[in-house]
Amino acid sequence: MQAMTKELVKKRRRAAGPAMPLSRERIVDAALALIDARGHEAFSMRKLGAELDCEAMALYNHFANKNLLLDAVVDRMLKKVVVPPRDFGPWIERTRAYSQSFHALVRIHPGAFPLFAMRRFHEKHGLALLDEAFATILDEGIEPRLAVKLYRTLANFLAGTGLNELMLLTDVATGGATRTTAENESHPALAAVSPYLGPAYFDEVFEYGLDIILAGFEEAVRSHRAKSEKKTGSQPK
Repeated sequence: MQAMTKELVKKRRRAAGPAMPLSRERIVDAALALIDARGHEAFSMRKLGAELDCEAMALYNHFANKNLLLDAVVDRMLKKVVVPPRDFGPWIERTRAYSQSFHALVRIHPGAFPLFAMRRFHEKHGLALLDEAFATILDEGIEPRLAVKLYRTLANFLAGTGLNELMLLTDVATGGATRTTAENESHPALAAVSPYLGPAYFDEVFEYGLDIILAGFEEAVRSHRAKSEKKTGSQPK
């Protein structure tokens, strides 16, 4: 039976004509689409091969292993994230625009977004993005150690907020459990805030949190400059 099935597949492939040649670009595009459709946990090289009408082993001619392919998928998403050029405006507004650009990926690639919590930026666009993001902070005269603290604070907020939104969206889409009247009565504080925890308020909550973080960035930079000027004996600018 299995032999008959394989032969039927071969006949259908021949009838469809020659398959498109594999390339890294085509593989990454298909992997991203598959992960967005089915989620990263369900992704496999075998399933990707089926989508591309090839054996899974053929994919390894382009990517030595699944992890390298996932790194490339992350890098493909990062092509949509932009750090505005220096003439865009003050560094804090460039950071805001970068943050909003990254947050948009939650809606663009809901299935693949969780990969940001699991993968480091190893590829071309990710490395360039990191370099530009750190340069935005370092250009303000901030020492590298503080720059890392500022960036990590922002990165954790962006990734955590995105994952939390996806969790709630999934819960809504799958008809997750809702609290009963009795449960609301026994948890009055939770009942009071519940209307504002849903998707309708995602953007408002995100922008509020971003405002707080960026205000903290500005204060950290002012404090750093004041300490530096005190050590050197120069006058505050």
